[in-house]
Amino acid sequence: MALLQSGAFFLIFAAFNAAQSLAGVIPGPPNIASYQFAALYGTYTLLCIPAPKIVDWLGPKLSMVLGAVPYTLLVVSFLFPGYCHGGVVDHCWSEGTVTAVKLTAGALVGVGAPLLWTGQGIYLARAAAWSVQLGGGAETATSGTSLLGSIGLKERVGEANKEFNGLFFTLFQASGATGLCVSSLILTLVKGTEALPVLFIALASCCGCGIVALVCLLPALKAVPKDADDTEDKAEVTLFQTLELFFTDSRMYLLVPNVIYNGMSLGFIWFTYNAYVWGTGLGASFVGFGSAAFYLVNAACTQLTKIMAKKHGQMSVMTLATACHALFFLFFMFYDVDPALCDPEICAGTHHLSMNGTKPLPLYSCFKKGPPVNSSTTLTSLPCHGGTGPSCDTCEVFTAHTRNGGDRAQACGDGYAQCEWLHGNVLPPKAMAVVIFFAGAFVFALGDSVWEGQVPAILQTLFDSKSGKQESAMANLKLFQSLGITITFVIAANMDDIKKESLILLCTLVVSSLALVLAHFKVANLDTGKLRSEVGMYDDLA
Repeated sequence: MALLQSGAFFLIFAAFNAAQSLAGVIPGPPNIASYQFAALYGTYTLLCIPAPKIVDWLGPKLSMVLGAVPYTLLVVSFLFPGYCHGGVVDHCWSEGTVTAVKLTAGALVGVGAPLLWTGQGIYLARAAAWSVQLGGGAETATSGTSLLGSIGLKERVGEANKEFNGLFFTLFQASGATGLCVSSLILTLVKGTEALPVLFIALASCCGCGIVALVCLLPALKAVPKDADDTEDKAEVTLFQTLELFFTDSRMYLLVPNVIYNGMSLGFIWFTYNAYVWGTGLGASFVGFGSAAFYLVNAACTQLTKIMAKKHGQMSVMTLATACHALFFLFFMFYDVDPALCDPEICAGTHHLSMNGTKPLPLYSCFKKGPPVNSSTTLTSLPCHGGTGPSCDTCEVFTAHTRNGGDRAQACGDGYAQCEWLHGNVLPPKAMAVVIFFAGAFVFALGDSVWEGQVPAILQTLFDSKSGKQESAMANLKLFQSLGITITFVIAANMDDIKKESLILLCTLVVSSLALVLAHFKVANLDTGKLRSEVGMYDDLA
């Protein structure tokens, strides 16, 4: 069951993650991608509050199906007519229409996401519990057969949660790598204006197949029945139980700082690292491959940290994740990312830019194509050489490193394009810089594999299905994670400084890690879910 669920999410998010990563480079009204995803995550945050009650009423399978439909609609929206600009009005829509469609599509995903992800957490936890209770037989998991025993039940369910979440998030991270690599290949192989329609038809089809898999292949799992010795009835899920759990249960509010940090770190790696590391240092065309490398390493690390968590406990992998991210942010607080610089051979007038009268000094990162070369020009008479010639490009620096008339820093001006490594029009980047970019993504992925793969397992263990709080715990996870993502987008939109953002993330990490330590050693064991008040401070650590 966990494998079927993971496969369906793989298809859905291979498409969605690619669309989300590419949204910023699709022509449209100014800042429309930022507004669209702000609408998505803002709506997502608010609707996580009633999500547990709705999921409890609908059941996790139907909730996942209904929640996934808007994801397909958002991908399909990229096939709609484009934005009219420059006086062109054929086969395009006005700015108001495009804006309305994009914001509506984003908000609808924000409506569906709480159902999808709350249902995902509940379904995966039920699958883990059934695998323990019934020996893993998927064919009997919906039959309501009596339990096989309850000796060490919490411990065994806790181990199953680690295993199942490790599997799920391994495939989930692999979906990002797959979607981005396939998208880059399509955009490379399909020439001209047909590339984007072909890409988004493929992505929409992939997303639709994921929904079909949820509907047709996944059984509708019941909640695990009570043991014969368990006389406590399952608590009723209430409308505002999500907020009630956060404000009243120390197990929840001590984990929330880490969940918020996880969301903020995801926003950082999705936006800031792409824009100011991959995009600045190697060019926008490399963002897809760089992001794919992150997802691929994350998938492998999710399996590694799952094994570590099962063997050494949750606090060991939490310590590893904290160390990785702390080192990452400390490094980028002091490291300067050098922008990709246009080859001075293509830029008009660079022969005037000299250092001590010797070599041309390249200062430009953006270019505008010069006039076409006459067909009679011979190869021995280069049209642009050393900044002189009839067809040299006009080059300029990035708009600014401060905000300029609303433009994002490190963006090219109107009519200009960035010189990029994959396009072959830049000075070769330093090999060490490329190594640093990849190493940073890999170290970040190792830590992120813990936050995304094991924190859900912890919550599923702390709040089992019989408590009546599991739905609310899963909703809190996505509520505060999406809140963290929103915070990062707001910070990035107003700061444009990777060093300051790194400092903010580092401080948040320290606070969240201290809260995790307090939760584990003072409130409840994160591996078994047992309360310290029930077993003593260290009784269950032997």
